[in-house]
Amino acid sequence: MEQAMQVSFSINNSTSTSRVIEASTTGLGNVFAATITNSLSTSSLFSGATNGTSGLFISNSNPTGIGGSFNTIGTAVFGSNSGPYHTIQAQNTSTATGTYAGDFTGGVNVRGKTNTSAAHALKVLDNGFTDLFSVRNDGNVGVGTASPGAKLDISPSVTYTGNVVAINNPNTANTNAALYLSSAGTGGGMQVINSNASSSAGNFYNTNASSTSAAFVIQNNGPGNGLDIYNVGGGRALSASNTATLPTGFFNNSGNGYAVYAQNSTAVASRAGFFIGGLDIMGKTTGSTTFPLVVTNSGSTNLFNVRDDGNVGIGVSNPGYRLAVLSTNSLSAIYGSNTFGVATANVNGVSGLTANSHSLSAGVFGQTTGANSAGVLGESTSGGPSVFGMKNNTTGNAGRFEVFSSANTADAIFASNTGTAAVIHTKNNTNAASGHLGILIEDGHIGTEITTALPTASVNNSACTACTAGSGTVMPHSTDVAGTITFNMTGNYPANFDFTVNYAKPYRKIPVVTITPANIVGGNVGKIYVQNLGVVGNYTGFRVFFIGGISGGAGTPQFNYMVIEGAN
Repeated sequence: MEQAMQVSFSINNSTSTSRVIEASTTGLGNVFAATITNSLSTSSLFSGATNGTSGLFISNSNPTGIGGSFNTIGTAVFGSNSGPYHTIQAQNTSTATGTYAGDFTGGVNVRGKTNTSAAHALKVLDNGFTDLFSVRNDGNVGVGTASPGAKLDISPSVTYTGNVVAINNPNTANTNAALYLSSAGTGGGMQVINSNASSSAGNFYNTNASSTSAAFVIQNNGPGNGLDIYNVGGGRALSASNTATLPTGFFNNSGNGYAVYAQNSTAVASRAGFFIGGLDIMGKTTGSTTFPLVVTNSGSTNLFNVRDDGNVGIGVSNPGYRLAVLSTNSLSAIYGSNTFGVATANVNGVSGLTANSHSLSAGVFGQTTGANSAGVLGESTSGGPSVFGMKNNTTGNAGRFEVFSSANTADAIFASNTGTAAVIHTKNNTNAASGHLGILIEDGHIGTEITTALPTASVNNSACTACTAGSGTVMPHSTDVAGTITFNMTGNYPANFDFTVNYAKPYRKIPVVTITPANIVGGNVGKIYVQNLGVVGNYTGFRVFFIGGISGGAGTPQFNYMVIEGAN
């Protein structure tokens, strides 16, 4: 048997730039008729030159390929390796920055062994074997990590100080976004998580001061949220700061969801948003069916809202007034407090103003449907009045109180004072003689408290035929401080007859009593004399003496009386 011959040779070209070995074929066979295999040594089969030319140059112009039918296009070099080493390894030991271990012109196709995450189809490492870039066989791409957990996973080292991702679009005429994110799933187009409680989860800058475009745009055309921001740390879920005239953020949603939806933890002191520099909110319309602002609690109870027509509601879901306030607890619906301590005019707890000339249009209008509850309650802890009504024009009332229901037994005005001052004090600084009164009572009288109906106030002639001084008929008109006495006459009343009126409640001071004829001529009445009954501090009534009697024949003469408590 002929023994195989082993040939070792070395070719060195140190003077020419031509190739050491160059082979070509025009046929269908291989250029080399033998396969060169190195199965014993880890040395390279081919060692390249050091003069800047290629160590091994392979050119394939035959579409059928060489080294087997790897594909229909043809392969210039085809290698197969079943061992633990690389099929092809290229190394460049030069320290020059612009030199590389390989240069591929025409593109590179890299095919992994599987389609799972067990191995990589492509890995790029630095000279310290640190992973720089990797593509797993399942398609996940990693930058700075060999185990990418997402389609694109960028994880630099913990000592990295630069921007993790920088996307720049230098074309000023480009109308497309520098970063475009689209998601058809429910996970959202983007999630930004920051585990450092003292820093922001995201910063967006627009360095062009004259630009009308936004630094960050979120558009949502679906029923979901355009942006979900969650915060479980000590920092803010969303922080916006603006030193320019343009908006810091602009959110546009053409769907049914929210343009911005911010949610914070369940801690009571935490907030979903914090705004410095003011907040402008614009509604969609100017009507009364939509709301630019609605504030509710966790139970969806309406706390505060502003309608597009300008009506504001506090505790009212659909305010029908410019300001509608509803209280469902024991507190006042509106409480105004002013703690300014310097004596200054018009420093009020609540001020109201109306420019409407109608008599029922008030600066402050109070209405209540419950007993012992006030529509407007004023409280003063100093020398000022609890409620103060002021008029600056020449017509209208400074204050007005009305009870519209005829079945209502409550007072239109109820005043009570536990001190020594007057319950009601009226003052008119004009001349009372000219018709300007301190108090005017129309269609009624000043009455004391009563619990029974008023009896008939009349005196019959037959009842006074034996009237003598001091024994007159008692008039039961004791519930009025002003009233009318009617006499049913069949003849002349005798001289010196009298009658008595008893007060429902005694007077503390000596009252002033006036008796005037109502429908008879003064000459038909003798001298009228009035005497107060009772003692100081307890005046119980008054007694009227008709000195000379009443003449005039048959008829019903009437006398008006009025009782006013004295000021002595």
